Amino acid sequence: MSAGEVAGLVAALALVVLVALVAVPLLRLARTLEDARRAIALITDEAVPALRETRAAAASVRAGAGRAEGIDADLAEAAHNAQAISSLVASAVTGPAVKVSALGYGVRRALEHRRAASARGRREETLARVRARREERLRRGQGRGRGAA
Repeated sequence: MSAGEVAGLVAALALVVLVALVAVPLLRLARTLEDARRAIALITDEAVPALRETRAAAASVRAGAGRAEGIDADLAEAAHNAQAISSLVASAVTGPAVKVSALGYGVRRALEHRRAASARGRREETLARVRARREERLRRGQGRGRGAA
């Protein structure tokens, strides 16, 4: 074996080692790509029925939204009617209630004024009697000689 043959053999061995080193990552990459292909196929198989169900659900929601709008309109009308009834009852009840309250207030005030006037009149009568007695005593006292000092 000549030096050229040995060099060719070493080069061939180096090339085999290099191919083996490059083949390992390439095989792993091929396995990873195959797993990715299977995962995509699985997702596609499951996504298509899910999209069909989503479309059906969206159609159902749209139909329900139409019914909900009708219910919403009915509820708005019912709320308006309830407000109208409430204001009618309030005006029917508060009008007489305010009048009765005002009458009660007026009667109370009149009674208070009457009591105050009556008390004032009794007080004035009492004061007039006290003054009259005092004057009577003074007159009697002067006639007896008390006033002459």
